[in-house]
Amino acid sequence: MPSFVSPLALWGLILASAPIIIHLLNRRRFKVVEWAAMEFLLASSRKNNRRIRIEQLILLALRVFLIMLLVLIIARPVVRRRALASLAERRRFALLVFDTSMSMGYRDGSLTAYDRGLAFAEELMGSLREGDTWALVAAVGHGKAIVQEPSFDLDAARAAVARDRLPLSDAGSSLPRALEAAEEILTRAPEGARDVYVVTDLQRASWLGPGGTMAQEDAERAKRLASLGRFVVVDVGPESPTNLAVTSLATEGALVVAGGETVLRAEIANFGPDTASGVGVHFLVDGFRQQKTPARAIPPGGTAPIEFRHTFRSPGIHTASIELDADSLPRDDRRSLALDVRESVNVLLVDGEPGTEAFSGETDYLRRSLRPGDAAGLSLFQPEVVTVEGLSGADLPRYDAVVLANVERLSDPAAATLESYVRRGGALLVFLGERVDRAFYNRVLYRDGRGLLPCSLGNPVGDANDRKQAVHISDDLGTHPFLRLFREQKIIRLGSPFFFRYCRLEGIVGGASLPRAGAVGGASLPRDARVVCRFDGGAPAIVDGALDKGRVVVFASTADDAWNDMPAWPAYLTLMQEVLTQVARDPGSSRTLTVGEPLVCYVSPAQFGKPVSLLRPGESKPLSLQPTTTGGLMAIVYPDTDRAGIYELTFSSDMAQPPPAVKDVAQPPSAVAPRQDFFAVNTPSRESDVRRLTEAELRKLLPGFDFDYQRGGVRRSAPADAAESGELWRTLAYLLLGLLLLESILAQRFGR
Repeated sequence: MPSFVSPLALWGLILASAPIIIHLLNRRRFKVVEWAAMEFLLASSRKNNRRIRIEQLILLALRVFLIMLLVLIIARPVVRRRALASLAERRRFALLVFDTSMSMGYRDGSLTAYDRGLAFAEELMGSLREGDTWALVAAVGHGKAIVQEPSFDLDAARAAVARDRLPLSDAGSSLPRALEAAEEILTRAPEGARDVYVVTDLQRASWLGPGGTMAQEDAERAKRLASLGRFVVVDVGPESPTNLAVTSLATEGALVVAGGETVLRAEIANFGPDTASGVGVHFLVDGFRQQKTPARAIPPGGTAPIEFRHTFRSPGIHTASIELDADSLPRDDRRSLALDVRESVNVLLVDGEPGTEAFSGETDYLRRSLRPGDAAGLSLFQPEVVTVEGLSGADLPRYDAVVLANVERLSDPAAATLESYVRRGGALLVFLGERVDRAFYNRVLYRDGRGLLPCSLGNPVGDANDRKQAVHISDDLGTHPFLRLFREQKIIRLGSPFFFRYCRLEGIVGGASLPRAGAVGGASLPRDARVVCRFDGGAPAIVDGALDKGRVVVFASTADDAWNDMPAWPAYLTLMQEVLTQVARDPGSSRTLTVGEPLVCYVSPAQFGKPVSLLRPGESKPLSLQPTTTGGLMAIVYPDTDRAGIYELTFSSDMAQPPPAVKDVAQPPSAVAPRQDFFAVNTPSRESDVRRLTEAELRKLLPGFDFDYQRGGVRRSAPADAAESGELWRTLAYLLLGLLLLESILAQRFGR
């Protein structure tokens, strides 16, 4: 049975009865009167009665059929039977869903899965005929797939599947998200034959979520898709893939210091079915090989740690990489870090209660603990003290950490800029005191767990003037990294100082935390925050919380001796330097990214409006970029990190800044060399898992999703009912014109 594009139009078939009704009414128009004089004429006309009746019936049938044809043309019938398909106008809509993720680069023999998929795509687009439409979805990345709207341009269809237009990416893919984009296109696609080709290597990770399951809404969507078109899953993946990959690489500490030994730890994963032995692991610094170490045997599905040690002699941006001997999927055989090797750590101290005498200011003890001597080289830290007003004009990307010491409140712009600074990778330390406006901190900086602070501020406890009543930090130090030195030695005790007054830290968000006030069921928000240590009575003394890429540390007491006597104890210097060493990092950006994450490099006001060149990995022609404003800070932003490797930023000589030690010395422009900055972009470790789904597993995963399975890159013929389906409207239109002409000729001839 044929189907119809506009089935409601079939109600117009009622109009086919109009000629019959008119014919019947005309027969009853005159009253029959017997008249003897006409009998001889009637006898003569009866001889032609049969011929006239046949002629009238022929014309009546033609007119009824003409109306029926017109209604059918409007209803646009679609036929799928072989007997009628030869008369149908076959218009085809082809939707190509192409997986361009990193795993498609797996080489099996002389070709990669991407090569076989591209050959299929070229053949598919070449098979389209005039009047066919097409669309393309590139299944890559973690968000919505790239979609090209339905098009009649066949030249564009062939160009769209060229290597430079549909390149292989180093990102992961999400086939459920690609099918979501396919559904949006199919709802707008023209009627007729709809064929959807999903070209993929059937990588398990590309179909399932991080937990190894598929969301219910994605399974329901697949059921709906089955009614919108014919789906063909084209499997171009290898039969039994094996893969070794560097899945992680990190330094032992967040701070890398010139002249000090840096420990780098990596993890090698085996995603194959057999044990991997004798794997060569190379260590590279700034692109040059340093040493090679064999990894221990790695069981199937297992991992092996490996460690390298290196001393960076000069400060600046350096790259460190771990590389494996090449295998069938080479893009994940290397993982890199971009390290800011520091000669000093710049700390901005915001003094909420400046003093006029020595050690009378809120940050005087803290500044001296960070830099005990004034001579260069005695301390890693370079503290700079400003007032609250000075914070608004400070160039925050210059500093590795910002300290608020007994600051009453911040202006709204300053609070927003500080939060953006932390979210981009900066560190913030908050010390309390009598001047602190707790209502402001809770309302603006905490914001029910969604703001800058990892905890809210409760009422103060104790009396700073009563030095006979005090609490100590508990000797049960726990496992927090800030307290590593205190756990390793017993001479300097964190529990020695006296605390006469402190502020309750409440509503700690996430991690090993206290329930947040007002949270449903006492649950905490999903944020990584921890109690570093507690007072004897159990109240938190220090809280450490992550905020995107940055860190915020809140101290329950003051930075000076107003509420405690900690500055008089060796534990003060040890704790302050250890905390800042661990949280201080490059606040300008995170230089180690995953493919798809935007590259952000913060710049000074002097660099704003001046061009910067970016050299992508594997390319020789740099791109020109312009600084922009993001989150209240000036930065270079480049979102298209689709290739793994080292991205190199070059600032012109007039934009380069002299090193901190000579910043105040006047230099001619020629004395300042162009500055370079490096960013390491790595492949997503989940994409290295090349384990596949079988056809049966995919059907079980998507019940109700009817699809044809095709192995390899050669396109099979479609089933007869799908390939030979089409619309009959054009054939019916030609037939209508012919019958109109025939009706006119017969009406004229019969009327003589």
